[in-house]
Amino acid sequence: MVRFCDAVGVSYICPHALKGTSGTIMAEMGDAADRIAEHLSHEKTSTTEQHYIAPGALEDARAATALKVIMGGKRA
Repeated sequence: MVRFCDAVGVSYICPHALKGTSGTIMAEMGDAADRIAEHLSHEKTSTTEQHYIAPGALEDARAATALKVIMGGKRA
């Protein structure tokens, strides 16, 4: 795959690295860590939180949800 990416002039990204992108996006969208772990086929939520979700993403999503509720909105 590296050879193909080089041939067309794009950066190679390991498919495994995309799991981290997926996990972080899911966290930012408000998904819970256990749901993200299930999506990524992890047995332990701690593995997902430590290695596949950007630092602070879960906390930021929780804060956004809390603020939304405080302002009169509904939880997702």
